[in-house]
Amino acid sequence: MYNSASNKASLDKDSSDSDEEQRESWWIKERAENSPEERQRTVNSRNRKKSVEEGGGDEMSNEVRGFQRKPSFQVMGDFGGLDMEESSGIPNHREFFSVDDEEAAEEIRLLMENQTLSSSHGQEMLQNLKSRRSVHASSNHGDYANSSMGAVRNSKRRRSFHQDSENDEEAEEIRELVKNKTLSDSVGEMRLQEIQSRKVGNRMATIPSSIDKPCDIDRDGLPVNWNRDEPMSHSMFRLILLSRGDPECDRIYCDMEKVGLHVVKVERLQNLDSLEKFKSETRHMSKRKDPGEDLNIRYLYHGTSVNKTCICEEGLDQRLSRMGFFDIDDIFFIKQKYRKGEYIKTLKREPEKENPKPGSWKFYDSVLGCPKDYNEYVIYESRRAMIDYIITFRVNQQGQDRLRERVPSPLFDSQGRETGFVGVKSSGNEDDHFDRLSQEKKQQDKAIWERLQKLHNVDSNTLPSLQEKTARMRHAASEPQFQVEDLEGAFDESAANTTMFPHSQSFSLGDDNDEDVEAVMSALISEFMEVTGSDNSETARYYIDKCQMNIDQAIVCYYDDMP
Repeated sequence: MYNSASNKASLDKDSSDSDEEQRESWWIKERAENSPEERQRTVNSRNRKKSVEEGGGDEMSNEVRGFQRKPSFQVMGDFGGLDMEESSGIPNHREFFSVDDEEAAEEIRLLMENQTLSSSHGQEMLQNLKSRRSVHASSNHGDYANSSMGAVRNSKRRRSFHQDSENDEEAEEIRELVKNKTLSDSVGEMRLQEIQSRKVGNRMATIPSSIDKPCDIDRDGLPVNWNRDEPMSHSMFRLILLSRGDPECDRIYCDMEKVGLHVVKVERLQNLDSLEKFKSETRHMSKRKDPGEDLNIRYLYHGTSVNKTCICEEGLDQRLSRMGFFDIDDIFFIKQKYRKGEYIKTLKREPEKENPKPGSWKFYDSVLGCPKDYNEYVIYESRRAMIDYIITFRVNQQGQDRLRERVPSPLFDSQGRETGFVGVKSSGNEDDHFDRLSQEKKQQDKAIWERLQKLHNVDSNTLPSLQEKTARMRHAASEPQFQVEDLEGAFDESAANTTMFPHSQSFSLGDDNDEDVEAVMSALISEFMEVTGSDNSETARYYIDKCQMNIDQAIVCYYDDMP
């Protein structure tokens, strides 16, 4: 037995569901058949059939095909698909994506014949169609828009330019368009330059906005800004000439121009051996640091008189220099200041930390040479520095004025008078402490001075002139000597790669005789012995002669040679 009422309700429900499915199916079909694309295809098919009948059945007749129908863009306008211009009946944003290109071209020619469309505008639209066909035939990657000639229309698909291979493909498409005369040579060259700029920009994206940190290392173990067009060798280095427009080159130009230096050229040094040493040192230092602690790697400028080829091969090697490396990160030739009455000794080794953590290094890996005036860094291991760029420059007038600013001596004022001596007390702290000389030490120095005066027949009558000559010599020795080149004349690269230092220049005392020179030498010997605490006059004479009577440099050399 069964419930008839329930069965009837069930049948009614099934019938209702069936009707709903039919209505939904009909709605979907009607929507599909009445879509703009479907309506356009229906119109095109009807017009083609009509044209064939009027043309005597010749379906391929170009003379009658489509001439008796509305242009497709007008049909699209009737359907509300496009906005129309009242003057010419041309859509504001004419795109032929719903009809094929040949049909669109015929419509444009018809409008030109009927003078509905101007000849210049029509030719431009035909050129756009031709360009679009060329681009679509090769690839759908292109997005080449030109506001002046409309050579290539904007594509709705946006490319990603993160890979060099994609940029290469786009460049190849541009060359094809130029070869086919679709793009002019000038426009094509401009597009190729834009592609090259994007390629450089993608690789340079990891370079910091200011030149204070080096480039990141890529997956192949090389810096991201290095050229990879040729295989690298550990026994050879490469110098890559950079040009204006390169981000890394422009930053160097900007920094140099701020201090009055005219950059002649910038070369990037690619030395695989130096790179491996630097990477090894950074890994070694990272192991002694806390996880995530920054190594504080920075870009610094370094001036040197070492031969260019030698420094490219060896890097910043202590064997090529007599003292530590001093690198300035903000400005090159800034007026250095010393606290009056204090003597700064050249640091010979890393200072010891005051309270080092257990298991960490007890000594600093680098120090600030003069931290109260400007950031001047001193390092003691050549493998902790790697040269990235070789900069050749000339000094303009602004730089000459800055360079000629006299750097005051730590021992004497601008008139050559002594400012008072202090000794360096090694405290083990990161800050040097300065203690004044004891009274007993001063008495010993005074006795040595008097003994030297008697030895060289120096009395109260000759002392004033001797002091004057000594002050004059000190001033001459500390005055920078520069060879200023004619910016308008020929440039000597070998001269530009050589830095001249004051202590390397000789000076003359005019008509002074040997006795006067010897008297000045005696005064310098006494001064040398007083500062260094040495009691050997021959040692003092040796260093003063070695530095051509530059007492400041002689004292530095003495401490430099200490074991």
